[in-house]
Amino acid sequence: MPKLSLADVKVSEAKMPLNPRQQVALEVEMRELEKTLQQVKRLAQNPPESGLLTRYRPMPEMAQASIVPLVDEMTVEIASIVREFDLQPSVQDVRHSVNAAVSAAWAGPCDLLSAQLGRYGKVDPELEKTLDPHIDALIRLALGLVRPRRKVSNRVGGTT
Repeated sequence: MPKLSLADVKVSEAKMPLNPRQQVALEVEMRELEKTLQQVKRLAQNPPESGLLTRYRPMPEMAQASIVPLVDEMTVEIASIVREFDLQPSVQDVRHSVNAAVSAAWAGPCDLLSAQLGRYGKVDPELEKTLDPHIDALIRLALGLVRPRRKVSNRVGGTT
């Protein structure tokens, strides 16, 4: 389906008033639904690349053939609501989204240092020498993603 513009959407003549809190609630929910639908459509049409620890199976063509038109139809409905209720788009700074994702990528490895693995049972002392350097490197590199303009030192959490 071609990219939809608000000018392409037919709306009813009667506009129902919303109070400011209702307007914000509607904008937030429609925005989240739109993002979810975009993700569903992307996944249905182009599954992510498999990685080292995750393999993806593509969606069967029959399922894709039924999902994509429904997503498109739902998107048209959202566009009608946007236009009819004069919903305003928010401006998303991609850097903030990257920082949020990287924060999770940084926090996870912190919990995998040998000292923290004791929560799951006895820790072999060798892990401090074998695993921790790799985990420290991942943490350092993840911090570099959050702070790309600063040079990150070899010490976890330190900058130079």
